[in-house]
Amino acid sequence: MTGGDPSGSRPVALIHWRYRADPRNRGARSGWRDGAWSGRPARVPHVPTRPAYRGRAGRVAYAGGVVWYARELTVPVAGRYAIAFESAHHHATVYVDGRPVRRHTGAYEPFSARLSLRRGRHTLAVRGHPSHRDGR
Repeated sequence: MTGGDPSGSRPVALIHWRYRADPRNRGARSGWRDGAWSGRPARVPHVPTRPAYRGRAGRVAYAGGVVWYARELTVPVAGRYAIAFESAHHHATVYVDGRPVRRHTGAYEPFSARLSLRRGRHTLAVRGHPSHRDGR
């Protein structure tokens, strides 16, 4: 997250997240966009399909599946912010406090979500689909 207008803001690396696979693509309908779900700790960059490279698991990994990442963040000063991502492969939707703030399509391309945030705690969630098929 990088700061914009607020006095004293500075870039903050958001590398620690919670991760959850969504193989049946039910998370969006189940309200996962609010980030209020449990998951495994993940440090980004993260490749959820990395261990599966052959056999049925490898085919499933190659086809891609929906994944979710979430974390909490504390904003020190109300104002305009940019939440920057180095990449997401291939589709991503970014949510803050359960509302969509940015959609992105493209592999290995940086993008950012620019928004106004009030001072205090917020939940950031990202829904990703690594396949070239939309899966939305």
